[in-house]
Amino acid sequence: MPDSDYLSLATQAMKGLKSSLCDGKFWYRTATAGQLGQRAYLADEAAIGSAALELFLTNFEAEWLHLALERADYIIEYFAQADDQVYRMVLPDQSELPVSSVSLYDNATPSGNAHTALFLQKLDKLTGPGRFGAEARRLLSLIESSAMKYPTSFAAWARTLLHERSNRSELIIAGPKAYELAKSAWADSPPHELIVCAETNVPEISLLENRFDRKRRLLYYCHNLACGLPVESLDELKGQRQSLLT
Repeated sequence: MPDSDYLSLATQAMKGLKSSLCDGKFWYRTATAGQLGQRAYLADEAAIGSAALELFLTNFEAEWLHLALERADYIIEYFAQADDQVYRMVLPDQSELPVSSVSLYDNATPSGNAHTALFLQKLDKLTGPGRFGAEARRLLSLIESSAMKYPTSFAAWARTLLHERSNRSELIIAGPKAYELAKSAWADSPPHELIVCAETNVPEISLLENRFDRKRRLLYYCHNLACGLPVESLDELKGQRQSLLT
């Protein structure tokens, strides 16, 4: 199946979930015969936000970035607990338990808090630095010692810790026909590299600040927040990437 078909299926799936499980503000776990069920848990919200963010980083349609930002804000506002603890698993008015339950251990699927930390961390690299990154680091600080001691019980946490400690690099392609060039850039991009593409300015993306030119397509390569001068071709960019990484 061509890659474009996979992208089309992913977009259709996301639109289908949004039309079936969202009432405009809240997301829900189930819907039966048009009747919405229980409100989404923390893990559900993190999964929705992560999926929207990945979709944006593939088709660069601002709608999906806005959905990711919306869910991140919602998680921080509604799932937070007092005294800077980890996030609650279920909203207080959706639980019959007298105390808040939390999800910390990673099993076949990541815990709600681990998934949230990874989601906020990745979102911060695109829009930050700011409160999303601060929240991700706060969550990591609460679990780091346990994750180091019992890694098999905290695999998703360990992954997020690894990302936090690793070098970071971004490829920014901005201007006319940027998306067309991004398709070629993906083929040579290492897995950890964040590619940001925009044919119109997107104010929410801090990486585009002062880097967007409506008349010219410009490429920037950044490594550990140090960015090279703009270039206009992938060949020029390859040389710049090598010099920044050595």
